[in-house]
Amino acid sequence: MLDKQQVQRQFDRSAGTYNNVAGMQRDIVDHLLASNDDVVLSGSVLDAGCGTGYGLKKIAERCSVQAVTGVDLAPNMIQMAAKACPSAGLIVGDIERLPFAAASQDGIFSSSAIQWCDADVVIREFNRCLVPGGALLMSTFVQGTLAEWRALWGRSNEQSFLRVRDVEWLFACNWSNVRLERRTFVQTFTTFTDAVASIRDLGAGDASPQRARTPMTKSQLALVKRRVNRIIDQQGFIALKYQLAFVSAIKAR
Repeated sequence: MLDKQQVQRQFDRSAGTYNNVAGMQRDIVDHLLASNDDVVLSGSVLDAGCGTGYGLKKIAERCSVQAVTGVDLAPNMIQMAAKACPSAGLIVGDIERLPFAAASQDGIFSSSAIQWCDADVVIREFNRCLVPGGALLMSTFVQGTLAEWRALWGRSNEQSFLRVRDVEWLFACNWSNVRLERRTFVQTFTTFTDAVASIRDLGAGDASPQRARTPMTKSQLALVKRRVNRIIDQQGFIALKYQLAFVSAIKAR
């Protein structure tokens, strides 16, 4: 179980710098929309976990969308989203407990968000809020994300991600026309500092309970830095690999 307050703090801290380092997140949004251009998001659309509003803006630009609303756990992210998409309705809230009536949304969009939540609860909430026949477009990080990087830190068993088949099981009932794609996104860095900053500034630090119980000492950090620098010396860069599942689905009628 992730520490939701820690997740909120991480993303609140990173809100001001997020757009400077979130090129991969923007690429994920673009791929989610482009690879599902036959899935119609129309009428009232919710962006669940909207972050700084890049996805909101993209959705609002679609002529068939009449109203778009963004929900995010971090207040500072919502402030940034208001600048990116002034026409959107914006709510600070937890996507595990969406503040909407049943069957109130024609479409739901969620990119790189549900890995910070109880995925089963979130998918049930998405289904509850969608009208019958409403469309869901979603991406989430899955098992294998940052695996090599976590191993270098000796924390490979912490903050586990869903397996792809777990994502499939989330849509076993009450959904139709389910499509799932797996894709790898890679970022490369030539310094230890830049690699660490890329994760920190995206708010993607460790939010598992083990983080608080086993803080890293200075000597442990120095050891990790030596390991990373050894890889950079050998191949000229360190690669951070993110594994993504992309899902499109229709709420069963």
